[in-house]
Amino acid sequence: MDVVISTVGHSLLADQLNIIAAINEARNVKRFFPSEFGNDVDRLHTVEPAKTTFNTKVQIRRAVEAEGIPFTYVVNFYCADFFLPNLAQPGHVVGPSAGPPKDKVIILGDGNAKEAMFPLNMALSISYPAFVKGEQTNFEIDPSFGVEASQVYPDVKYTPVDEILNHYV
Repeated sequence: MDVVISTVGHSLLADQLNIIAAINEARNVKRFFPSEFGNDVDRLHTVEPAKTTFNTKVQIRRAVEAEGIPFTYVVNFYCADFFLPNLAQPGHVVGPSAGPPKDKVIILGDGNAKEAMFPLNMALSISYPAFVKGEQTNFEIDPSFGVEASQVYPDVKYTPVDEILNHYV
């Protein structure tokens, strides 16, 4: 095979070390796509429990690079399609005809940290780099190793966040 695309879930991320070993043994893989599909873990400063998951992704990246395997990291950043339709409101489910909450919006955090239970704690820790640290838009993509999706797919009409919010509000 020429290309290996890993789509393992977060609980199996470390198992990609076995994939890396198999790629080294085969010696014919021209490109490896590790299971990333999220935030750029080399740019984030997050908190637990997401921090452990992101650190595993960093470990996989370093292993791929150390082995000299040609790779592509697919980084789609914050899951706008997951968080935007409900305005990142914990527990608010968006159905086919429903949009974000219209009667009230919860602003998370008042400066006093509190513990949350799973799965809310995972959602909050993933949200932290985006909403608190602004780490989704605080850098330029270096054209020597990265490209923005609108350059790869110029025929796709991307919808800006403010236009989406105008639709709901």
